[in-house]
Parts: sequence; C-alpha cells; structure tokens
Amino acid sequence: MPKNTLWTPEEDAALAKAVEANVSPLRLAARLQRSLISVKRRIRELGLSASGREPSQFRIDPLIQVRRWMTMAKAGDLIGLVEMYSEDAALECGCTRQAAYVGSAAISGYWESKLRSARPLAFSLIKASKKDTRVVVEYLGYEAKPITMILTFDEMGKIARSECAPADRSQSAA
Repeated sequence: MPKNTLWTPEEDAALAKAVEANVSPLRLAARLQRSLISVKRRIRELGLSASGREPSQFRIDPLIQVRRWMTMAKAGDLIGLVEMYSEDAALECGCTRQAAYVGSAAISGYWESKLRSARPLAFSLIKASKKDTRVVVEYLGYEAKPITMILTFDEMGKIARSECAPADRSQSAA
C-alpha cells in the first residue's frame, strides 16, 4: 500500500541513486512503496533526471531541503529535523553566545529546547538563496526574531554544516 507521508532524506537519496542507475519510475514506486505519480513528482521536485547528466552531477536541490528543514522545525519534529543533518554535522550558533555543536546528539540537544519553546510565528521562512555551495536562509527563529542560517549540504542532501546568527549581525557573514 502506498505511503501518505513526507519523503525522508533517506528516500530522497535512494531516489537519486536509482535515477542515476536508470531504474524505472514504476520499479521505484514499488521499491519505495509510493505511488507512481508520487515518485514522478518527487523526481521532478528534486530536479533529478538521467538525461544529459553525468552521474556525479546527481544532487538533491538544497533549496528543496531547506523547505523540508523549515517544515520540520515549524512542526516541532525534532527527530525529522535532526535526521536532516549528517551524523558528523557541525552547527555553530552565534545567536546568544558563540557555541558549537558537533554530531547528532549535540545538535538534537540544541534544537530540542528551541522547538519546545517556539513562539507561534517561529520558523517562518523569509527568504532562501543559493550562494556558491551554501544556502543562506533568513527566517524567524524560535523567539520569532529574524535569524540568518547558512547551510552547507553534503552529496546525499544532508546538512553538513550550519551557522546561525541574528539577521542584523550575520549580514557580513552571508
């Protein structure tokens, strides 16, 4: 029976690998327990296509991952949010004081209190744009104050590094 859930980073990575290997969408639908329409839509959303691309160019669109990251944060989904980070990811926060968090457990601890105490407008996206190999995200933080987060993604579409600061202090960093 097809799923009726959000796509996980693991499913996106599996989808990217399968498209790279020219696996048919029908086979992918069966393998991922998704409808054919859902698989085709996700391939399109991720910008995946086997035509005219070298295998090394298959990447998950970081702007789509940013939207997923914001959705997880807004929903208060700690597990989903932390799963968006690679296991050895680093998060540097300059919002209240300079602090660094490395690895899933530390990043989970960082986000747990923020998600728990989030205000109603928290985690609303203001703007996201690609800059070189990074994505600069402007959003309302857990206190509904403007934050700039710079995200760097690995080849599997997971967050490898994130740096945040209040929007007024981070303009020079972006």
